[in-house]
Amino acid sequence: DRHLQELLAEKDVRAAGLTIQTSLNYQLLSQCENGIRKLLEFSNNPELQVACVVLDHHSGAIRVLIGGRSYEESAFDRALDSKIDLGDAFTPFIYAAALERSKLPIKGHPVQTGRQLQNSDMLGLAKRFGFKGPFNLQEIFHGSIISTPLELATAFATLANDGKRPQSYFIQKVSERFGHDVFTNSPRSTQVIQPGSAQATLKLMTQKGHVSSYTTSAFNGRALWSMASGENLTAVLWLGEDHAKPLTNRLKLILKMRELTHSWVD
Repeated sequence: DRHLQELLAEKDVRAAGLTIQTSLNYQLLSQCENGIRKLLEFSNNPELQVACVVLDHHSGAIRVLIGGRSYEESAFDRALDSKIDLGDAFTPFIYAAALERSKLPIKGHPVQTGRQLQNSDMLGLAKRFGFKGPFNLQEIFHGSIISTPLELATAFATLANDGKRPQSYFIQKVSERFGHDVFTNSPRSTQVIQPGSAQATLKLMTQKGHVSSYTTSAFNGRALWSMASGENLTAVLWLGEDHAKPLTNRLKLILKMRELTHSWVD
């Protein structure tokens, strides 16, 4: 695990004899894996890939991380490393930027909403949400941003965390064989937007019970995204092919993705 190796290098300790405690919730992980397996079976597309991130938006602890349909077939971690077009999945953050600047978000019309803002201002806010790009500044209100699923999950979690961007982490604690803690992670967050702006943005999402969600397709159906936040957890699910091309049966897949992400955070 890259996070563990970086940590061990930083602390200059050997891996032998260490006890690693991760932030994963294995019961939830199993639930996500089962749901994704059924989703992929329903798609009847052996080329379809998946990435899933579920994190605690208060602490930043990563509870679930799934990087593909089969580790045996491909060890590439799409949740952490795949740079994917956001397209319409960037819409919630355009709304948030408008609210932060005391402008009116026009629900269902991100481009019109963006006309009230400066492109450079939107870029600055996107970076504060944790997006690293690359960005197409001229088309930023069309969602012309490349992101990893983890970046998107962290950004959506910021909305659910009253505008505070959590610092995500996977390693909870590292201990030596005699019980001495070499490292303990502690929650950290950065205020990105005002709490009122974050709360108002979530109200523009699909509401069901305590869950706010946004599910959409990007760039002519080449990528499908579903985001959902409940009281404590935020989930992001992506479907697409490594060699991007428009997916078939998109509407039914999107509905099933929405159901899954809702169930994971409710």
